[in-house]
Amino acid sequence: MIRKRIVLSVVLALAVAVTAGSCRPRPSPSIPEPTGVPSAIPTPTQAQTEATPEGSPSAPSPSSATGAPPSPEASPGEQAVDWDDRDVFREGLIEAERGVLDGLGGATVYHIDIVIPSDMVNLQGHQAVRYTNLEDEPLEEVYFRLFPNSAGGEASVSGLRVDGQAVEPVLEFEDSALRVSLPQALEPGEATVIEMDFAVTVPTDLGGTYGVFGYTEGVLALDEVYPLIPVYDDEGWNVEVPT
Repeated sequence: MIRKRIVLSVVLALAVAVTAGSCRPRPSPSIPEPTGVPSAIPTPTQAQTEATPEGSPSAPSPSSATGAPPSPEASPGEQAVDWDDRDVFREGLIEAERGVLDGLGGATVYHIDIVIPSDMVNLQGHQAVRYTNLEDEPLEEVYFRLFPNSAGGEASVSGLRVDGQAVEPVLEFEDSALRVSLPQALEPGEATVIEMDFAVTVPTDLGGTYGVFGYTEGVLALDEVYPLIPVYDDEGWNVEVPT
């Protein structure tokens, strides 16, 4: 079984750069509550992989990435998540481009914990997302895309919470979009943390995915396997059924 922790920062309309991180294991972080408008948010992507040796206990539950911030007396193995820590992203950029990070305040940040079993097909995950309203109007809801449901696989979400409060999401657009109604409107400049558990069944027949999502001939491709926030523009949320 493979346990993979992915830290993502996404800017709408920009591609996400993926940078492989070092292979030294790190403890699962605990996700804090948002504390107002973020002043700085990272943007590239770093992935870290931890292999579980055969015969060892099963990997911890994906939800181990959540919880309250550790107290000052927390054990050395606990690690709090710092949403504004950009050091991990700077390591993946050439020196001439590291200054770009300082101009991306408000970018969406994902902390994702994925467990990949030995069959490479039935994945379990947990993610916490800090989303900042960069629009000029309040937002009553946030959407997440579930692209595996439109690419021959299957994705489902459970245990969804907005700033720690349980919320029941609604599937729309042929189950390719998940609508999350916010407990209270998110005003321009405000940030919120949305957490959820998710499960994904990976197809073993590539069909029309051109090899970007599926498991065939010993190759596992996981393009957009996690729930992700789509573009919001003058037409609203871009959640049309994928072609």
